[in-house]
Amino acid sequence: MIRMNEKKYYSAKGIKHIDILFQKRYNLYIEVITMHIKDVKDISDVAKDIKDLTEQKKNPTREGMEKVIKRVREHLILETEVYEDTLCVANNSTKVNIESIDSNVLYDRLNAYKTICLGYLLNKYGKEVFDKIIKEYNLEV
Repeated sequence: MIRMNEKKYYSAKGIKHIDILFQKRYNLYIEVITMHIKDVKDISDVAKDIKDLTEQKKNPTREGMEKVIKRVREHLILETEVYEDTLCVANNSTKVNIESIDSNVLYDRLNAYKTICLGYLLNKYGKEVFDKIIKEYNLEV
Protein backbone atom coordinates (compact mmCIF):
# COMPACT_ATOMS: atom_id res chain seq x y z
CA MET A 1 0.00 0.00 0.00
CA ILE A 2 1.30 3.45 -0.92
CA ARG A 3 1.04 6.10 1.75
CA MET A 4 0.47 9.78 1.02
CA ASN A 5 4.04 10.86 1.75
CA GLU A 6 5.64 7.93 0.01
CA LYS A 7 7.15 8.60 -3.38
CA LYS A 8 6.47 6.12 -6.14
CA TYR A 9 9.02 5.85 -8.89
CA TYR A 10 8.19 4.34 -12.25
CA SER A 11 10.81 2.93 -14.48
CA ALA A 12 11.18 4.11 -18.05
CA LYS A 13 10.36 0.57 -19.15
CA GLY A 14 7.14 0.62 -17.11
CA ILE A 15 6.08 3.98 -18.51
CA LYS A 16 6.85 2.81 -22.03
CA HIS A 17 4.73 -0.32 -21.44
CA ILE A 18 1.81 1.81 -20.20
CA ASP A 19 2.21 4.10 -23.19
CA ILE A 20 2.10 1.13 -25.60
CA LEU A 21 -1.04 -0.25 -23.93
CA PHE A 22 -2.69 3.15 -24.11
CA GLN A 23 -1.74 3.55 -27.77
CA LYS A 24 -3.17 0.10 -28.64
CA ARG A 25 -6.43 0.85 -26.85
CA TYR A 26 -6.64 4.30 -28.49
CA ASN A 27 -6.04 2.79 -31.96
CA LEU A 28 -8.73 0.18 -31.31
CA TYR A 29 -11.23 2.90 -30.36
CA ILE A 30 -10.39 4.86 -33.50
CA GLU A 31 -10.82 1.73 -35.62
CA VAL A 32 -14.21 0.94 -34.07
CA ILE A 33 -15.42 4.52 -34.51
CA THR A 34 -14.23 4.55 -38.12
CA MET A 35 -16.05 1.29 -38.84
CA HIS A 36 -19.22 2.69 -37.28
CA ILE A 37 -19.02 5.87 -39.37
CA LYS A 38 -18.54 3.80 -42.54
CA ASP A 39 -21.57 1.64 -41.65
CA VAL A 40 -23.74 4.70 -40.99
CA LYS A 41 -22.69 6.20 -44.34
CA ASP A 42 -23.31 2.89 -46.11
CA ILE A 43 -26.77 2.55 -44.60
CA SER A 44 -27.61 6.18 -45.35
CA ASP A 45 -26.51 5.85 -49.00
CA VAL A 46 -28.44 2.64 -49.61
CA ALA A 47 -31.54 3.98 -47.81
CA LYS A 48 -31.44 7.05 -50.08
CA ASP A 49 -31.17 4.76 -53.10
CA ILE A 50 -34.24 2.80 -51.93
CA LYS A 51 -36.23 6.01 -51.44
CA ASP A 52 -35.20 7.28 -54.88
CA LEU A 53 -36.06 3.96 -56.53
CA THR A 54 -39.47 4.05 -54.83
CA GLU A 55 -40.01 7.64 -55.98
CA GLN A 56 -39.06 6.76 -59.56
CA LYS A 57 -41.53 3.88 -59.46
CA LYS A 58 -44.28 6.37 -58.54
CA ASN A 59 -43.18 9.28 -60.77
CA PRO A 60 -40.78 7.94 -63.38
CA THR A 61 -38.61 10.09 -65.59
CA ARG A 62 -36.00 8.75 -67.95
CA GLU A 63 -33.29 10.91 -66.41
CA GLY A 64 -34.32 10.00 -62.85
CA MET A 65 -34.38 6.26 -63.55
CA GLU A 66 -30.94 6.35 -65.17
CA LYS A 67 -29.52 8.45 -62.34
CA VAL A 68 -30.76 6.23 -59.51
CA ILE A 69 -29.78 2.98 -61.24
CA LYS A 70 -26.30 4.33 -61.94
CA ARG A 71 -25.96 5.35 -58.28
CA VAL A 72 -27.04 1.91 -57.06
CA ARG A 73 -24.50 0.38 -59.44
CA GLU A 74 -21.79 2.56 -57.88
CA HIS A 75 -22.74 1.62 -54.30
CA LEU A 76 -23.38 -2.07 -54.86
CA ILE A 77 -21.03 -3.00 -57.67
CA LEU A 78 -20.85 -6.74 -57.01
CA GLU A 79 -24.56 -7.21 -56.38
CA THR A 80 -25.63 -5.29 -59.48
CA GLU A 81 -23.02 -6.99 -61.67
CA VAL A 82 -24.41 -10.39 -60.68
CA TYR A 83 -27.93 -9.20 -61.53
CA GLU A 84 -26.88 -7.76 -64.90
CA ASP A 85 -24.86 -10.87 -65.78
CA THR A 86 -27.82 -13.08 -64.88
CA LEU A 87 -30.09 -11.03 -67.14
CA CYS A 88 -27.64 -11.42 -70.01
CA VAL A 89 -27.45 -15.18 -69.57
CA ALA A 90 -31.23 -15.53 -69.17
CA ASN A 91 -31.91 -13.45 -72.29
CA ASN A 92 -28.92 -14.75 -74.27
CA SER A 93 -27.78 -11.18 -74.80
CA THR A 94 -24.83 -8.93 -74.15
CA LYS A 95 -24.56 -6.05 -71.71
CA VAL A 96 -25.69 -2.72 -73.06
CA ASN A 97 -25.15 0.82 -71.91
CA ILE A 98 -27.95 2.11 -69.66
CA GLU A 99 -28.70 4.87 -72.14
CA SER A 100 -29.52 2.19 -74.76
CA ILE A 101 -32.10 0.40 -72.61
CA ASP A 102 -35.75 1.02 -73.46
CA SER A 103 -37.56 3.19 -70.89
CA ASN A 104 -40.16 0.46 -70.18
CA VAL A 105 -37.41 -2.08 -69.51
CA LEU A 106 -35.58 0.43 -67.32
CA TYR A 107 -38.79 1.05 -65.37
CA ASP A 108 -39.20 -2.71 -64.83
CA ARG A 109 -35.68 -2.88 -63.41
CA LEU A 110 -36.44 -0.39 -60.64
CA ASN A 111 -38.03 -3.14 -58.52
CA ALA A 112 -35.08 -5.45 -59.08
CA TYR A 113 -32.62 -2.77 -58.00
CA LYS A 114 -34.74 -2.02 -54.94
CA THR A 115 -34.71 -5.72 -54.06
CA ILE A 116 -30.92 -5.75 -54.48
CA CYS A 117 -30.63 -2.81 -52.05
CA LEU A 118 -32.94 -4.38 -49.48
CA GLY A 119 -31.16 -7.73 -49.76
CA TYR A 120 -27.81 -6.04 -49.28
CA LEU A 121 -28.94 -4.37 -46.04
CA LEU A 122 -30.52 -7.56 -44.74
CA ASN A 123 -27.48 -9.71 -45.52
CA LYS A 124 -24.91 -7.24 -44.22
CA TYR A 125 -26.62 -6.06 -41.03
CA GLY A 126 -29.03 -8.89 -40.11
CA LYS A 127 -32.80 -8.97 -39.60
CA GLU A 128 -32.92 -6.97 -36.35
CA VAL A 129 -30.84 -4.05 -37.66
CA PHE A 130 -32.59 -4.29 -41.04
CA ASP A 131 -35.98 -3.80 -39.36
CA LYS A 132 -34.61 -0.78 -37.48
CA ILE A 133 -33.25 0.70 -40.72
CA ILE A 134 -36.62 0.28 -42.46
CA LYS A 135 -38.36 2.00 -39.56
CA GLU A 136 -35.77 4.75 -38.99
CA TYR A 137 -35.54 5.75 -42.66
CA ASN A 138 -39.26 5.17 -43.25
CA LEU A 139 -38.59 2.92 -46.24
CA GLU A 140 -41.34 1.30 -48.27
CA VAL A 141 -40.60 -2.41 -48.56
